[in-house]
Amino acid sequence: MKQAFCLLFLILCSCGSVNDFYQGRVVDAQKKPIKNVVVSELYRGSQTGTDTNGYFKLKRYSSGFLGDLVFEKDGYNTDTIPTVWHQAGETTEYRFVKNDTTIVSLRPIEIKEKLDLTVTQAKPGNRAIPTHWERLSDIQKDWIEIKEDSEGYLIYEPCDGNTRTISIKNGYLYVQYQLEPAYKFSMEKFTRIAGNQSFRLDAYDEVMQTSFPVSSEIIDAKNGLVKWKFNDEIWLMTPAENADKFRKIKNNCPDYKRNELEFLEEK
Repeated sequence: MKQAFCLLFLILCSCGSVNDFYQGRVVDAQKKPIKNVVVSELYRGSQTGTDTNGYFKLKRYSSGFLGDLVFEKDGYNTDTIPTVWHQAGETTEYRFVKNDTTIVSLRPIEIKEKLDLTVTQAKPGNRAIPTHWERLSDIQKDWIEIKEDSEGYLIYEPCDGNTRTISIKNGYLYVQYQLEPAYKFSMEKFTRIAGNQSFRLDAYDEVMQTSFPVSSEIIDAKNGLVKWKFNDEIWLMTPAENADKFRKIKNNCPDYKRNELEFLEEK
């Protein structure tokens, strides 16, 4: 985001020529149009997509407000652009709301290796994963959290929400917590760590505009167990295709609520 910018109330008489819709065109660094870019008004529910020529037209949420526009497409850096640009002592400028067409240039995500990964299928009858990862494409793309009790490892289904998961797809890292919607982070860099038993991803939070490291380490190849670390959290996980090989225990609500991890039913 080039400049933090909240929704601005406009005095109608000062911008009588402003349209009641946003319009523009999205191109790449070579000025070629980019289709199917999702364009939305920040903090509002309305959105649209660009056509084959990169053009879009989006009705404004309210005639009294001009908000920032967010441009998103897998494989490209998300950009948020204000529709009104004003500095003290200077003339107010408008984007996307005049009769001219504002052009937006999106930059592709720069990655050292292809991040659209192919799932490595587990061998029939066991949960084994490679004892080390020699290349990025060896790493499974979908992961599910594992718990442990006195009988061994299991997949726990909480009373409220979802079993936590992590996915890697098209240059993005998706983190699904128990209750919140999945968080989407762009991945800027992949680094193998000595011995190839672990790797690190440099992820970027496009909402908070902060970078943070995500690491993964094989701790039990035979049982398909990997330790993921990020934001001071550690999750024990296994590839999603191994899920059927583990016991599953659920907290049997809504019959009555128990504290999470007081296992009520084994299935």
